[in-house]
Amino acid sequence: MPTNWVVPTVADISDVFAQPAIDKASGIGAIDTSTKLANIIALVVARVRNTIANNSRGHQVSATAGSVPPEAKQYCLLMAVRQLIDSVPAMAGAIGMSDNFNTLYTEAKDWLQYVQDGGSVLNPTDPEPETISGPDSNQNYVDLSTTP
Repeated sequence: MPTNWVVPTVADISDVFAQPAIDKASGIGAIDTSTKLANIIALVVARVRNTIANNSRGHQVSATAGSVPPEAKQYCLLMAVRQLIDSVPAMAGAIGMSDNFNTLYTEAKDWLQYVQDGGSVLNPTDPEPETISGPDSNQNYVDLSTTP
């Protein structure tokens, strides 16, 4: 059943990473964490959308820019936080990464590998108009209904 995809934002980071840790990351890296996280989230979302478009069985990406399936939101945020931590030397030690975070990050990587291996995701309510799913969900056809 198609569903609305979601757009992960910097404001959502606190869902997976505590605000004191985000503040500490800003101090350690002497960076504008919000700007850097926005850029990292955009990169992670692009990677997830490309993986879905190229590997997920018969699934398209949403026409809403920057959106991902709802089940991918947490994974995108976890991957973004991990990239932020890895981008500043000694940040992981200073922040004190928990085993739980590492477990969740591993789940995020495993989910992305699942999709890359052809796993399915929730279909968007607004698929990109270039293609529509074929009858067996493993084929795509050109959607001539929108072509002038």
